[in-house]
Amino acid sequence: MDQGRVAVAHMYETKDLDSVAKIIPFGIYTIPEVSMVGMTEQQCIEKGIDYCVGRAHHEKMARGRIMGLEEGLIKIIFKKEDLKILAVHLAGPMASELIHYGMSLVENEKTVSQVIATVFNYPTLHDLYKYACYDGLGNLKGHKIKDD
Repeated sequence: MDQGRVAVAHMYETKDLDSVAKIIPFGIYTIPEVSMVGMTEQQCIEKGIDYCVGRAHHEKMARGRIMGLEEGLIKIIFKKEDLKILAVHLAGPMASELIHYGMSLVENEKTVSQVIATVFNYPTLHDLYKYACYDGLGNLKGHKIKDD
């Protein structure tokens, strides 16, 4: 749809949309849903990026327990150097809905520290982001966290 809108904007010179977004989320509507935005771990390795991963599980979140969820996972990939989020991968209920916040994080080069400092309604599945960031920081082992 967005590609068509860009084409029409160019054809009729409406100047309302110059190009398609560079960062696009992907969603697979299976059971469970799978969605992602950004790089894979393999791409990080190929590009020589020193990265770290944080994970959180749906069933461990208060909202997940309320919903009776027994499966689901978020994985956040971020640079060790500056903690910038490179990717978000989700599998589980509503993954294609939850990915849009992750898209904003990647697009705006937010850090895991900024996510941790964000206040979410409680209980919601968006807590997955915060707890995956906590997990990621714990996985750094000896890395000094920079203040934002």
